[in-house]
Amino acid sequence: MSVFDAYRITSPYGPRTSPITGKPEKHTGIDLVKKIGGPNAPIEAFVAGKVTWAKEVPAGVSGTGFGGFGLVVGILDKYGALHMYAHLHDALVKLGEQVKAGQVIGHQGRTGKSTGEHLHYEVRRKGTAPCGGYGSDTEPTEYLVDYFNKEPKQAPAMTLEASLQKLASLGVMKSPDYWRNVAAGQEEANPAYLATLYKNMAKALGRPTDCLETALAVMQAKGVINSPQYWANAANSQKKPEPKYVAQLLINLATKL
Repeated sequence: MSVFDAYRITSPYGPRTSPITGKPEKHTGIDLVKKIGGPNAPIEAFVAGKVTWAKEVPAGVSGTGFGGFGLVVGILDKYGALHMYAHLHDALVKLGEQVKAGQVIGHQGRTGKSTGEHLHYEVRRKGTAPCGGYGSDTEPTEYLVDYFNKEPKQAPAMTLEASLQKLASLGVMKSPDYWRNVAAGQEEANPAYLATLYKNMAKALGRPTDCLETALAVMQAKGVINSPQYWANAANSQKKPEPKYVAQLLINLATKL
């Protein structure tokens, strides 16, 4: 599973032809476009850290390390690397704020030198150096994989039975028996019931909505699901979800609440 499963990669890290000048250049980050969420889709922080930059550099100002990238949010992780989220439509965090992994920090945009709406995500290893560590960029995918491998392993997830009881007590579901049977493969998941479940899950996670795609985006942002499209297809009668995945969905949500 890629760390960028929620995105389409439109331009990888490394040598490329500049979409602005048409000349060869080194792409210091990776260009990403959210698969769901439409224009100005929410952008979540890949890792936790402290906001050290949250603004756009005015035209004509040099020496910041962020010029041309439009509205940028920079987050310094615990290892001293700066995670740069560029071309944002807006910023929902402030300088000095402590950000959690998965927290929405802004929305996808096309500010600065950009030919279309996307997220330029860049990792600079020397995040505390002058100019935001400009010039210390590294391959983002490799950095994140290494970062997550350093993290302590999570505690064992809740059991399915405990998850069902918790979700029922919180009003996420009305019939634990039905979902127990679905998770065991004894009943097929009703698409309409799935859609209602997603919306109830989003509400329990603090983001009530009547929009299926928004509910799935909330669930992904909170780490409940990895593939919104899979669950969207299930709710739209395009694909029957596997029982084991339904069970894991319920367990993941109960663990987050």
